[in-house]
Amino acid sequence: MTTSDLDLRIFSEKQTLSTHGTVSGDWSTRFSRKWTRLFVYRLCSLIIGLPAAIIFGILFAIASVINVFACVPIAKLLSIPANWLAKTWCWLVHAVVDPVATALGLLFSSFTIRKYGINSQPTDPCVA
Repeated sequence: MTTSDLDLRIFSEKQTLSTHGTVSGDWSTRFSRKWTRLFVYRLCSLIIGLPAAIIFGILFAIASVINVFACVPIAKLLSIPANWLAKTWCWLVHAVVDPVATALGLLFSSFTIRKYGINSQPTDPCVA
């Protein structure tokens, strides 16, 4: 017995499923097993899938209603007084952050970084 015979014997179906080892017995067993498996799959799909589809459909409808009738109007109402906040933030960035970032960029612009290639010879400077 080789290892492939052993593997096939371990993972194959039992030989006792056929009736007396006839071809018609093997065919009928395989046929009934196939249709039983298909019927059970369809039944489980019906039992689990149909309620899940209904539940998720209702949840999606509720989320859509909340979005249309609550989130969008609240966002519109908040965007009116938040306009001054956006203008203040824009002024703050342009008046404070931009000059500091420009100064730091000019401060560190004189640094060059060189990568070393084969035999520790410098290559062209890296430009970021």
